[in-house]
Amino acid sequence: MNAIETQRLSLGYNQFILKNISIQLPAAQRIAIIGPNGAGKSTFLKGLINLLPLRQGQVRFLDGANPAPALAYVPQREEVDWDFPINVFDVVMMGRHGQLKFWQRPNKQDHDLVRESLEKVGMLDFASRQISQLSGGQQQRVFIARALAQQAPITLMDEPFAGVDMTTENALVALFAELKAQNQTLVCVHHDLNTLARYFDWVVMINGGLIASGPIHQALTLDNLQKTFEGRLPLLENLQLTEPSL
Repeated sequence: MNAIETQRLSLGYNQFILKNISIQLPAAQRIAIIGPNGAGKSTFLKGLINLLPLRQGQVRFLDGANPAPALAYVPQREEVDWDFPINVFDVVMMGRHGQLKFWQRPNKQDHDLVRESLEKVGMLDFASRQISQLSGGQQQRVFIARALAQQAPITLMDEPFAGVDMTTENALVALFAELKAQNQTLVCVHHDLNTLARYFDWVVMINGGLIASGPIHQALTLDNLQKTFEGRLPLLENLQLTEPSL
């Protein structure tokens, strides 16, 4: 089953940022989206959840399931107002409101799911803490807990590892493996090429358009990387590249 399928997807504001993206992303995989700054990685995620209007093209989820599944989204930390007066528990409870009718209030099951989600990211002890009092890594964990509370089959994350400490990074890697085992699909904008093969199963390379997409062990070639980053590759320390078949 494909989690996400796009046909000739084009996105942008006054001009196209991404053009003609036709792609099939399999379900129950950890998928990384890579590319240089300004390549359209975040734009791609926002287009999938209608934060940006489609200029052209189509998007289908879970092979065209009807009704379309709910999607969970974790934005970049820079896009969040961390001074907003709200505590950790209430932030995560926001993930449940999409499941409720406008007249309904969260019930015991919703509260249990919030606590379970916080426990999964190691933040249950901080449930009553104001979000402004948390470290960057802790704030990231809270927003991932909010996504977990939605119980969506597909979760989109914009650079979930950016600016977090190693403890948080290791916790997220373990969590992502657990979610994959539960047949959830994770699509993450990622910037560290050296951790790609350890953290993800599938890679999408974009730079204004689609360069390559496929399993890590097939798509992660030097040729594809050079096309994606236009010859300006970041520092590569432990990256194992796949040699093209002759």
